[in-house]
Amino acid sequence: MGFPFEKAKKVIESSQSTVLNDLIDLIIKDMQENPDAETPNIQAKKEYTAYECEACTFLNQDNPGPFCQVCGNKAPKFAEKCSKEEPVALSMA
Repeated sequence: MGFPFEKAKKVIESSQSTVLNDLIDLIIKDMQENPDAETPNIQAKKEYTAYECEACTFLNQDNPGPFCQVCGNKAPKFAEKCSKEEPVALSMA
């Protein structure tokens, strides 16, 4: 799924629920309320369109960036917008 193992384990052990959807919601809530120092916090130089994360399937649409807002997975190439300052090399291969 793309969730940090130790963080997910801590949330699951502290929860009384055994329903998978409830546990996933709790993990996501915990990750948003307590961001990890290891999670990349990089300001994007490029702009990104909305995309569905390939690892956790979260829809990054409100403020898409180079990394998924939930699991930190790298955004797919198709989500990058080309800026006018960067020429794009087209390959015919």
